[in-house]
Amino acid sequence: MKKALFVIFILFFLLSCKKKDINSNIPEITSGNVEFYFNGKINNQSTIIEAGKNDYYMYSSINYDSNIQTYLFTGEFKPTTCNICTNTLKISITDDTIMSNNSPSHINQLVTGNYQYLYSDSSTSLTNFSMNIFAVPIPSTSVSYQYFLDGNPIGNTANITNYTISPSTHTLSCVMNNYTDSCLNNNLTNILNFNNSDYFYAYFTYSINTLSNTATFTINTFPSTTNSYTLQFGDSIFSISTNTIQTHYYSNSNQTYLAKLITKSNNNKIWTFQNYIAFNNSLINCLPNYYYNFNTTSSVTYTPFSKIKIEYTSPDNKTYSSKANTQPSFAYFTITSIQNYKYNEQNLPTKKISAQFKCRLFNISNINDYVDIEGTVVFAVAYK
Repeated sequence: MKKALFVIFILFFLLSCKKKDINSNIPEITSGNVEFYFNGKINNQSTIIEAGKNDYYMYSSINYDSNIQTYLFTGEFKPTTCNICTNTLKISITDDTIMSNNSPSHINQLVTGNYQYLYSDSSTSLTNFSMNIFAVPIPSTSVSYQYFLDGNPIGNTANITNYTISPSTHTLSCVMNNYTDSCLNNNLTNILNFNNSDYFYAYFTYSINTLSNTATFTINTFPSTTNSYTLQFGDSIFSISTNTIQTHYYSNSNQTYLAKLITKSNNNKIWTFQNYIAFNNSLINCLPNYYYNFNTTSSVTYTPFSKIKIEYTSPDNKTYSSKANTQPSFAYFTITSIQNYKYNEQNLPTKKISAQFKCRLFNISNINDYVDIEGTVVFAVAYK
């Protein structure tokens, strides 16, 4: 009996020690020992978030993304007493190395230096573009179209569907003939400015009111841009505005105008688009009038540890993310130190990472609503 009691005592002692060892690895942060913090500005307002103060805590985690077959390492500043938490900050690093869910993560390869921000398309290389062209119908009985890309014919129907082009600068021309109204070889050319790193294009459509001599322009940009639009109406008058719908009065209804849209992406890639405007039917029936859209053909590329995502939930419960749109030219993220740290509450090892950064966070529901954030951050991520 004594022997059995002695064995039970030893087992109880060992289990108690094991529990204590695990618990001692939890990052216990007190107000006198702030190890994880953000100290900087959000929209030019000084902001400090400290784990261990005001009931905030540093949550370190690792998750597997099956879509890209790799790990995401995350550190999040948030209170411990809320289900839906406001005034929180989350920083994530994506390891773009392909690996299985049960393999060890490669975070030990993480080094100090400059890193890119994750954008919704930035984990891919845009290899080609699929182009669709739409001619605006002309109320005439005998109209023909022919489209040329870089001087080479690509189609002789009013609409072109899924024509593949490479990421480069191209000229797109439409030649229109209207034999009913004796309009021959009228031409409209636009420049397409595509590249692998910035998928952005813009165009306008318009409607005219012959009674008031006004044209109403509808501007379309993909993706949306926070930059303004310059719209040259073709009569020496122009508008610089963020309004996507603009109306303009033309003084001469018997003249043809070449209106031009100039705008640029959030990465400052310039795009231009132009189209003819006319009010007199004899002129309208003689003018090429088309617009376009594009889709991408992508291939996945993997650059380990080049993808940073920052998310912020404001005090009024709006969620902002660096991933929601491309970053301005001022953005940067520099890791200044990396250290092995304690085990977290899930008994996972963690890394303590220090960084300096500046970026723009976009409202995930409306990318025209954004905040600029910059400062120094020390956070932890879990790994395995």
